[in-house]
Amino acid sequence: MFLLPSFNGGNKVICSDICIKGAKLADMEYVERIPSSAEPPIEVSYPSVDEELVGFDDHARNIIKKLRGRGSDLDVISIVGMAGIGKTALARKIYGDVSIIGHFDVRAWCSVGQTYNVRKLFLEILKQITGDRFVNVDDPYDMVRKNLFRKKGSRIMVATRNVELTRYMSWRSDPYLLPLLRDEESWELLEKKVFRGESCPLELRSVGTLIAKQCKGLPFLIIMIAGFLSRKEREASTWLEVAYDIGSHAL
Repeated sequence: MFLLPSFNGGNKVICSDICIKGAKLADMEYVERIPSSAEPPIEVSYPSVDEELVGFDDHARNIIKKLRGRGSDLDVISIVGMAGIGKTALARKIYGDVSIIGHFDVRAWCSVGQTYNVRKLFLEILKQITGDRFVNVDDPYDMVRKNLFRKKGSRIMVATRNVELTRYMSWRSDPYLLPLLRDEESWELLEKKVFRGESCPLELRSVGTLIAKQCKGLPFLIIMIAGFLSRKEREASTWLEVAYDIGSHAL
């Protein structure tokens, strides 16, 4: 099983042995000419949203159920949502879940950007499934296939903002549409990030909920604003200025 998150607006993917036989990602001959790179998870820095997946527990359970279901049959699960909604954070949560770790024989986390090179991607997968960071072979596709033979897997998970892309990768499961946070979930996340376990003072609660609402349900925006508020004076007038500023720039 592999998890392939992306950078620069690309797509995230989880896959296994069956994907080597053709996961309908793109034409091999075309993408082979495109330069790119892939990096293992230890070299990737993730935003602090990873720590605060408010409202995502149910989504994680639903996707884990899909990943663990249908025996050894290939399935592609696409997580679809707008930028900043927390798709990568959710995928990372799923990737590290104990039920996933215990269920699959092999996992890997690689990056697929807007442009990529299939051979480099397979080499990165090979490095992770073999534990050899310096492996370099002429035919990484065959080596990956051999290393995955008889392993438990056959799952691909893609996280993307591009709904059209899922049409080319759909298999059994329908795309999983990740909704925006509800207003109460947005406030819960903002309060948790600003006050670090403490309750929000009563005089800031109403304006705080307004700020959370102005963030339009986007976890990354909420966390960014929370970091800003943490450095500001805890005064209602100051917070109100922030609320108005967010609202004036809202799309």
